[in-house]
Amino acid sequence: MKKYLLCFFCIGLLCSRCKKENQSYNDPLMGKWQFYSNSITRFGADACQYQSKPEDLYLLPASPYCEKDNVWEFSNDKLTIYNGSVKCMLDEPEKLEHTYRKTDNDLTIDGRAYHIVSLSNDTLIIDNCQQINLNGPGMPPVGPSHVRVASKYSRMR
Repeated sequence: MKKYLLCFFCIGLLCSRCKKENQSYNDPLMGKWQFYSNSITRFGADACQYQSKPEDLYLLPASPYCEKDNVWEFSNDKLTIYNGSVKCMLDEPEKLEHTYRKTDNDLTIDGRAYHIVSLSNDTLIIDNCQQINLNGPGMPPVGPSHVRVASKYSRMR
């Protein structure tokens, strides 16, 4: 009888360990995502109140963007961004590591708030509000404004 109890205990312990290791696979965010495209979905004072919708993103694949060959990899507590061979800056590192937290449709990456517009097994669309300064050389002072930028990623298989 003791052998049976010990056997059931060991099996239960192993199964609970497997369950903990596989929990990340239940979250569709986990894994590698290839940059697909991005777009400004709203510009101006009301940009931060606007919530992008998937139909706002009639996005074609990126071609001129330096992010076009970037890959985002989400693991349990870390986001690693692998910068591809097309660089945005000459001194751009090969990869960047960030912390992130996901709560429902909110995603925070190193303190910056993003909204998950859509997340499926194949597609990730996120957006965030960014402040931009419209003052430029030779331009009348306008002051800062805001844009809502949406980005679309495809799951890598």
